[in-house]
Amino acid sequence: MDSRTLRESTTIKAMSIFLGVVYLFTGGLKLAGMEMMIESFRGWGYSVTFMYVIGVLEVAGAVMLLTSRMRVYGATLISILMIGAVFTHLRAGEWMMVPGPMIMLALAATVGWAERTAASYLREGHV
Repeated sequence: MDSRTLRESTTIKAMSIFLGVVYLFTGGLKLAGMEMMIESFRGWGYSVTFMYVIGVLEVAGAVMLLTSRMRVYGATLISILMIGAVFTHLRAGEWMMVPGPMIMLALAATVGWAERTAASYLREGHV
């Protein structure tokens, strides 16, 4: 598969759009200071300020995912955030909440891998 095919893959684009929309929404909920989010973060032992930081990072990751030249960075950022989410749920004993961030981590990692692979092909002169 050449780099253009990998980077422009409909599946990778669809996954990027899906992740972008999800994290615009969830980051927006945090930035809006939704009571449900505040309660969750306090329940996990985090500050409200930390919630806003996570919200900014989620929105930034979403915007990067929706921008083809920045997609690999957005996927990396969302992957890191989802690793944190998995550990947060495990630490809180919220076992039923773990699959959600694990699935999002898998999607973001797949997008990041595809973008990184395509970029390395381009750097090596493959077209």
